[in-house]
Amino acid sequence: MRRLQTALTLRLTVLCLASTFAGACGGSGKGDDTGEPSEASTDGSPAADSTSPVRDSAPSDTSVSEDTTGTSVSEASTSSDGAPPADAESDGTAAGGGSSDGAPEASMGAGDGGDGGEGAVGDGGAVGDGGAVGDGGDGGPGPAVVSNIVVDQFGYRLSDPKVAIVRNPVTGFDSSPYTPGSAYALVNAASGQTVVQGPPVTWNGGATDPSSGDQAWSFDFSSVATSGTYYVLDEAHSFRSASFQIANDAYANTLVQAVRSFYYQRDGIAKVTPYAVAPWTDNTAHPQDAQCTAFEALEAGAPDAEASVDLTGGWFDAADQNKYTIWAASNVVQLLRAYTESPATFAGTQGDSYDIPESGNGIPDIVDEASWGLAWLERMQQPGGSVLTLVGNWNGTQTTNGANPPSSDTAPCVYGPASTSASYSAAAAFAYGAIVLQQWNSSLAASLQSKAVAAWNWAQSNPDVTFDNEADVLGTYDQELDTNGRLEKEVQAAVFLFELTGSSSYRAVIDANYAELESSFSPSRIEQLDTVVEYARLPSATPAVASAIATAFESNVLGAAVAGMVSSDPYRAYIPTYDFTGYLGSNQAKAGQGLMFWDLASLQTASSSDGGEEDATVADAAANPDATVTPSGDGGTAGDAGPAVETPTSYALGYLHYFHGVNPLALVYLTNMSSYGATKSLTVTFSSWFQSTPPPGFVVAGANPGYDWDYCCTYAASSPYACGGANSGATSLCGTSPPSPPYGQPPQKSYLDFNANWPLDSWEVSEANDAYMAQYVRLVSKFAQ
Repeated sequence: MRRLQTALTLRLTVLCLASTFAGACGGSGKGDDTGEPSEASTDGSPAADSTSPVRDSAPSDTSVSEDTTGTSVSEASTSSDGAPPADAESDGTAAGGGSSDGAPEASMGAGDGGDGGEGAVGDGGAVGDGGAVGDGGDGGPGPAVVSNIVVDQFGYRLSDPKVAIVRNPVTGFDSSPYTPGSAYALVNAASGQTVVQGPPVTWNGGATDPSSGDQAWSFDFSSVATSGTYYVLDEAHSFRSASFQIANDAYANTLVQAVRSFYYQRDGIAKVTPYAVAPWTDNTAHPQDAQCTAFEALEAGAPDAEASVDLTGGWFDAADQNKYTIWAASNVVQLLRAYTESPATFAGTQGDSYDIPESGNGIPDIVDEASWGLAWLERMQQPGGSVLTLVGNWNGTQTTNGANPPSSDTAPCVYGPASTSASYSAAAAFAYGAIVLQQWNSSLAASLQSKAVAAWNWAQSNPDVTFDNEADVLGTYDQELDTNGRLEKEVQAAVFLFELTGSSSYRAVIDANYAELESSFSPSRIEQLDTVVEYARLPSATPAVASAIATAFESNVLGAAVAGMVSSDPYRAYIPTYDFTGYLGSNQAKAGQGLMFWDLASLQTASSSDGGEEDATVADAAANPDATVTPSGDGGTAGDAGPAVETPTSYALGYLHYFHGVNPLALVYLTNMSSYGATKSLTVTFSSWFQSTPPPGFVVAGANPGYDWDYCCTYAASSPYACGGANSGATSLCGTSPPSPPYGQPPQKSYLDFNANWPLDSWEVSEANDAYMAQYVRLVSKFAQ
């Protein structure tokens, strides 16, 4: 989420050089959407003359290699006009070609993507009677796989709603006219037998969705509840979706790999077999963190060796290898919530065999992983109770922020001073850790409680101690919070401490300030909303406050601005904005919105068990989290692209399906999941370490229409404002125009699977981050039982 560095000497070599930029990375210039939107007929199908050829490129069709210096160099697998070269099959997946009638050729279904790559993109043709966007084959039987029929590539549980989305890409880089057939079928992949058949249902009267640039239809096969492998078939054109499972454990392997991604993010431990797999093994990173020096002393030119502290461990925050207390504490809480909200998912041997070093110790591995983060937070706490802000490694000018491999970074360790926000954040993590770990280690739980109280007391006595690192000298991003942010962290700590101790002093803080945490129902505020829901569910919460929290939460989430808008997105994963300009893609918000619906179900269930009175809609859902709910208001287009009935659970599932391929890119937003069921997953992330391809299970920033190259690219090379200064040569790193995609695309198509540092800044879309990963883990855990 933060850029690795800005010093030119430390920048990675940019993926797309000027000679290839016009193809995969740059298009023909700013705002090039590959043509105007097609005229649509009254039934939503493209007009017959919508046949202009377009580039058939895909955001994930980018390869990365390493140059002789070890810095990241990539060349997109496209020719100068953006089309895949004829031999773009080096990963063992067959590339498809468009036939004269617009249907992809059968060879597109032949590849299996290999262990680390996905299928090449086929040429879907541009014929008005059914051209399709080609996709790499999934190795399964039957007709060609195309990106016009999107499904959850891992599958669906037996009793859950099951809806495929059929898409005609009207605008965007993949614009290619497509008219769906009149009948779709769910086909058993093993037998070839049709199980369910029916017509596609038009979304919103055939309108083009502005967030995706697509027209859409839905095909509901929720009635099928027999385990097996299936695909959705367009019978008229004889092409199909990716294969997927219908099984109650459809997401089990996905959860395991997502949790395991945190193991690769661990600092201060060797990544060795059998826990790490080549090429992602490494020696111990940053052993020098055992003697960490205060940044302020270093900055003053008088580091005090006797004042060094041991700050080893923790997680790399993202692609940068710094460690931040506030964010690490939040991730600990999210992982622990995943366990406490769905303990059955992690029960028994299955939950204790994720192939991390602690596996087999009798404690669920997700709790072990959270404990790794807690142990580092304990080291960050100082004798008086205060908690330090962040840790990095100093190269003499700034923190190094990343190395390939991490163990090669020998720069000395520096830390930022204690702050109020860091101390409240750690207090919350310590208190929740004590609650969860009590059943396995009562002495550790007691120690964590003492640390939580000490951090709380220090922050109460020092309410306005801040540390800003806005210049990106120590770390890559300013982690400090404003006054409201510190108040929200105070309330979070108070909630967990009240739950842990029952002390009325913490309850008084909550009761006086809870409304601040419900001041917005933006999905980016899921941590604040989680906090008040946690309090409202406690039997000893002040009844009037708990009731007010529940009422506000239910009315807002079921209201026109949230549940009422879900159907306004044909992919059933609506968020109110994609405007995360400058640093953040949309995937964290997608996970947050899904979790908000899950919070609604859990809150209603708690209210029902307490015998509280609720309105009819809420009471139905409270009695059964899978009961039908009706959004208030008419914020969206009702019922034309989703399941026949909606519940809090089905809403939450829509966001999980988005991560798993039900999106305009037909892309699984997790890395290298082809060995675990995905046909088309990410193979590249923004990273200094994973320059070839990352381990499975990482979640990246995601679609970001605010993406742009650095502004210095807009100046002539001779300008003093040019990248690197006048005539520095760095302007050549820009190419001729911003990479498109992600630049200049409909919001949900604003993504490219690439690894480029300054000045192309791929971290705005393709950087993995512990926060995205933790929230996704928590969401998928609800459905991985």
